[in-house]
Amino acid sequence: MAQRFFHIAVLGAIAATVGLLASPIGTLKAQSLSLDPQRPVIDVPRETRRPKQAPRRPAKPRRTAPHRIETPPTRQATREAPRRAAQPRASALVPTASQMGDTGGAGSIDSILRRELAPPGDAQPRRRRTPPQLGPTDSGRPLEVQRIPPLAGDVWRGVTLETFESLVRQAARRPRSRAVRMLWLRLLASDAPPPRGAASAAAFEATRLVALYRLGAFGEIVGRHDAARPERRNEVLKLFTAQARIALGDGAQACSEASSLIRDRGEVPAWRQRAFVEISVYCALRADDRRRAKLMVELARDRRVDAPLTFSIVDDLSLGRTPAVPRSTRLTLVPGKLLVLAGRRPDAKFLDAATPALLLGLANDPDIDVGPRLAAIEAAARRGIASGAQLRSVYLDVAQRRRGAGGSAAARAQRLANITRSVKTGDGGRALADARQLLREAQRAGIRPVVAAALGPDILRLREGRSTARDAETAIEILLASGALDRAVGWAIFAASARTAGPGVPATQHWELPIDVARGMAGSPFGSARVVGGLRAAERAAIAGAFSASDLHRLVTVLDALGYQVSIEMWEAANRRAQPTDGPLPPTGVLSRLGAAADARQPGLTALLAIAALGPGGASEANLITLGDALRALRRVGLGEIAHALAFEQVYRIWPRRGGR
Repeated sequence: MAQRFFHIAVLGAIAATVGLLASPIGTLKAQSLSLDPQRPVIDVPRETRRPKQAPRRPAKPRRTAPHRIETPPTRQATREAPRRAAQPRASALVPTASQMGDTGGAGSIDSILRRELAPPGDAQPRRRRTPPQLGPTDSGRPLEVQRIPPLAGDVWRGVTLETFESLVRQAARRPRSRAVRMLWLRLLASDAPPPRGAASAAAFEATRLVALYRLGAFGEIVGRHDAARPERRNEVLKLFTAQARIALGDGAQACSEASSLIRDRGEVPAWRQRAFVEISVYCALRADDRRRAKLMVELARDRRVDAPLTFSIVDDLSLGRTPAVPRSTRLTLVPGKLLVLAGRRPDAKFLDAATPALLLGLANDPDIDVGPRLAAIEAAARRGIASGAQLRSVYLDVAQRRRGAGGSAAARAQRLANITRSVKTGDGGRALADARQLLREAQRAGIRPVVAAALGPDILRLREGRSTARDAETAIEILLASGALDRAVGWAIFAASARTAGPGVPATQHWELPIDVARGMAGSPFGSARVVGGLRAAERAAIAGAFSASDLHRLVTVLDALGYQVSIEMWEAANRRAQPTDGPLPPTGVLSRLGAAADARQPGLTALLAIAALGPGGASEANLITLGDALRALRRVGLGEIAHALAFEQVYRIWPRRGGR
């Protein structure tokens, strides 16, 4: 009897288990997600449609390199998605449930899109590398994510939003001068009240983010995001931060943070819909999910989002074709990275068309080939976008993992790695000799100041001695570019004493003048008694013909504008040569407005007009009249350190060196 009751209990338990398993299946059937056939949102090839049966686990696609998009075999028959009739433009990428007349249930359009099109926040690539650090600082944080020191005071007094936006459009795209770029960044980093005419602080913040992004200040964007309280991180800031993280080489973090954007896509403004789509497509392809990328593209087309290059790349990949490089004059971050990951090697035209975000995005990606990475970081250095710390990080990373890559850029990277090794082993003479040769090579490549700054951490570890005396001038140049002014003075004093002790040591006293100009750039007192000797040494070099006619006139103009006492002999040496007339003149009225803004003590407007007057090349390319007026105006409104930064860039470039500049 007990055995009979046991059998009945077992049968009852089995029946209950089957009932429990069948219940969720029935629920899933009842809640099956299907689109309205009268108004299809997407219609893509067969492999991207939702299967009616239980979905099978897709086969693992082969990959030739981490994060590299592999082109599938060409299919003979591919159905084109039918084009619908033109529909009214939507203000958002995806309509909300209320706009669609849906209640938001499990089978609603809104829930379908949330499930299908959300960027894969938790999906990580199969092989993830830690993004390279961009160089340690005294605080231990990466250099690029530190906040830029803002200009203090009521910066935007006298500035209207219309004037600000006009100057941003004209002058904030591609400044070749690092000093002009830094002036822009210090202006944009200010937390002063917005200019007159701004609808709100949030509206001005959006304009500020656009300017920072165009300037390639991705660390500043990430810093603003991380410093903001969570409730103040709106969708525009999140979008720009995701793009900035991609440019800094941290695609995994970018995609993780972007996964929350799908929940608030209705708040993404229409002018940022393209960025929203591109980030979503990038994250999908980064996670090897082509189906999600194709769905996103078709939905974006349905909503009239304009991202033709991204759309064509995804279409080509779906059809088994290698995407073609467009002939456009501007190549942005995500489309450019997708082209490279799909197998397109960046050439000179590719890099010329690349935006700052794309250049740094290629340079900071350790999974991209050595050649494109080096070409991208050096192109960014020539444009004034990349810092010495960023260049150093890429050089050392490439030298460590290089596998037979050739070319002059790879040779420069290897030479920097050799210098680092020589410093560690205590061979200072060898390190400085290699550094002098590297600077000569960098001069031919047009990136000498950035390479000099990249060598700073190595030369800072050297000590003056007999083996390093012959290349003391090289050490001074590198330390000056790195901002280590006290150490540069120490090397100049050491070289002077070593020169009196024996022959073969070059004269370095004339370097005390650019060191003094740099002191003013750092906000320290300048024009000290010690600089008199450096100024006289520079005058002797000028009289002896160490400067060209154009460079001598520029030097006299800069020193006079900064308040140095230029001797009559130096003026006469300049006047004996023809005064250059090169350099573009600013538009009519800019110089008069610049003088009026300086007289009215309006620092922000003065700085903006100085940028417009000097042009993207800064002091090195400006007309002499413009150069003097801009430096004097900046000093009158209390921006003397900015004037010294602009002047130092000019002086450093033209300064006579052993073996030429």
